[in-house]
Amino acid sequence: MAERVVVDQIDFRSALVFPRVLNSATGAFQPARLLAATFVVLALAVAGRFYDALRGPTIQPAGLLAPVRSQFDSVANDIARRAALNYLLPEQRPAGMDIRGGVDVETVYVALQNRLGSVSEREADGIRRELERLDSYRPKGTFDSFSVAVGRCVDSLAVGVLTFSPAVSLGAFANLFIDLPLACWREDRWFCFIFGAAFLIAMGAGGAALCRMTAMDLAGKDKLSAANAFAFVKPRWINHALVPVWPLLTLVVLLPVAAGLGWLSRIPLIDIFAGLAYGLVIVLAFFAAIALIPWGFCMPLAVAASACEGCDGLEAAQRTVAYVLRRPLHALLYFIMATIGVSLVIFISD
Repeated sequence: MAERVVVDQIDFRSALVFPRVLNSATGAFQPARLLAATFVVLALAVAGRFYDALRGPTIQPAGLLAPVRSQFDSVANDIARRAALNYLLPEQRPAGMDIRGGVDVETVYVALQNRLGSVSEREADGIRRELERLDSYRPKGTFDSFSVAVGRCVDSLAVGVLTFSPAVSLGAFANLFIDLPLACWREDRWFCFIFGAAFLIAMGAGGAALCRMTAMDLAGKDKLSAANAFAFVKPRWINHALVPVWPLLTLVVLLPVAAGLGWLSRIPLIDIFAGLAYGLVIVLAFFAAIALIPWGFCMPLAVAASACEGCDGLEAAQRTVAYVLRRPLHALLYFIMATIGVSLVIFISD
């Protein structure tokens, strides 16, 4: 006979673990965590600005996610032409003034800056207004455009979550994690390699410090200061920094093999054997997808595993992928609650 059990009450805090993620929304405003996160963001900003200074402006003024640039360029050229006609002497005007679309915005901008110190105060005010107007039509650096696009996507994601609009949330999510990386790869691949590596390393080391601070707080122990958190990371900073990078190293092995077969397929006679190995490329691509697609969702957990459990990079990757594949619905609930928490933090901070 089954034994009857009487339940007086349910401890939902212990039964439902995933709402605890919302505690991070309030914990994110602790001064120590704000200081640590600010340090990481500033380090990335310095790296990005340094890259833009070396690379120069290469992105269209409309931004990385702009669909069409021809109409925007036409408007910019017309504004630059009018500014040159109004404030530059005939000998200072760029060539191509009589050709529609032949005026370079950057050339006119530099010429107006050079003329600014040799005119009256009244005319200088007009030149300053034109410089401010032209500045929005100048080409931008890759990091500058990237940071603006990230800010817009994150704001749209927060608005979509807080207004209960799934279409807006999914659109912002797709722009942030699909469209924006593809646009960066299309416009400036060196930025993807250099800044991408800097971002992963900063996320590994800085994220480990933040995860350690959060873990100590959730465990009910003394709160860690930002200095103590980074002191904890320092002895094994290389291990923490490389945690997000380890699965990407599979591409170092797989891509050269696929590229080599592609080059061999261009050589007569040898291309026959390279074609026979086409199936090998498909298999390699399959294993690369198996390794990298789950890793895109599990990487934040790997940083936490490295900081809280002392795992090395490969062990952290194996554990976190196993966690997600074993309990995918649990991971989905954590992801939803984390998105809500991040949206609340953005709403309050903005």
